[in-house]
Amino acid sequence: LVSKVATSALTNVVFAVMDDTFSKIFQKAWYEEDVLTLITGTIDDYYQNEIKDYLMESYVRRFAQDCLERLVFRYVQEMLTKKQVFNNEATVEKIDDDITLIKDTFKTYVRGPFLDLHVQILSDLKDIVEAEGESLSFYFDAILRRYPGASIQIIKIIVH
Repeated sequence: LVSKVATSALTNVVFAVMDDTFSKIFQKAWYEEDVLTLITGTIDDYYQNEIKDYLMESYVRRFAQDCLERLVFRYVQEMLTKKQVFNNEATVEKIDDDITLIKDTFKTYVRGPFLDLHVQILSDLKDIVEAEGESLSFYFDAILRRYPGASIQIIKIIVH
């Protein structure tokens, strides 16, 4: 319990530093700048220079897992709370780039299945952005099977 509280507190510190940067996701700056590179670079910098050498390996791994979970959560949160119409082609390309960057950043810190599981939601939401016509219902059904708490409201937010 103490280790979870401690790694959570460290994660809170790291993410508090990046609050303004996260607010740029799915905004004009996100299309023009490497916003996620700043975020993953900050996480990597903390990991390499502030965390890794001072904690036991299991706590370091927990910190990396917490950062991945929080990063994905904030990314999805930004996607669902932005009041904008997604430029499908550019948005899909940018989300693909971000998924690759997240995987590349975290592949040395967390195990593959954990990483894949947490990044899957980003791929699923990208499919919704990209979908047209009947394929939209296919992807929505897939999301409902993987994430039973999802609703039609999520899809409406993304496609409108």
